[in-house]
Amino acid sequence: RGLSPLSRWVWVVLCCTNFAWFVSWMYIPAFMGVEIMGGDPSAAPQSPEQELYFEGADLLASRAMLVQSVLSLFLSPCFPVCMRVAGKSCLWAACELLHAAVYCLTPFIGSKDAAVAILGLQGVAWSAFLEIGR
Repeated sequence: RGLSPLSRWVWVVLCCTNFAWFVSWMYIPAFMGVEIMGGDPSAAPQSPEQELYFEGADLLASRAMLVQSVLSLFLSPCFPVCMRVAGKSCLWAACELLHAAVYCLTPFIGSKDAAVAILGLQGVAWSAFLEIGR
């Protein structure tokens, strides 16, 4: 007969979350190269602007995704215990709020380390998505 109204809302939020993850994963390298490092992807080859862009797009973006992966790896075994204490819905909501905070903080990132750390926090929501639904 279909989903309950609450289940429909959860499904919509999950769809939006997945869209946000995959869009951010596509644009994090460009953001790191242009906004954080001040590079220019269309600069002349081997120019300082192009080198800065590649440092941000390659190195910093890879580090942020590594932090996401490591967080997800280490948090996944912890989430079943957290679910027994806080409940699935509360844990899921807290992780989604953290995920939203990451996106809201992104325009205010001012340093390379902050960019890697803040964007790496998406690993918490990713781990929750993988574990809470099991």
